[in-house]
Amino acid sequence: MGERRWYLVSYDVRDPKRWRKVYERVKGNAERVQFSVFRMYCTKTDLEQLRFDLAKLMTSEDDLLVIHLCPGCAKRVVDTSTTTSWDEERKRVEIL
Repeated sequence: MGERRWYLVSYDVRDPKRWRKVYERVKGNAERVQFSVFRMYCTKTDLEQLRFDLAKLMTSEDDLLVIHLCPGCAKRVVDTSTTTSWDEERKRVEIL
């Protein structure tokens, strides 16, 4: 399995039906930080799968922003929405 890293994922979806589908897909793998902003601790493969799935749900009028945070950058994130730190490793939980 690949190395896990922090990513900041944000989207702007213009249609409410598409927004709901995108929201449901992202929240399954990431932790919500703000309305359409999530933090995700995953491998590059997991991220590419998410981007592939979102490409099928979103249209050209929608926007997706994914920012990789290096370990040093993740440690310096100021986030008042959560009590956990961005510099700690997260354990992946899968529901079967």
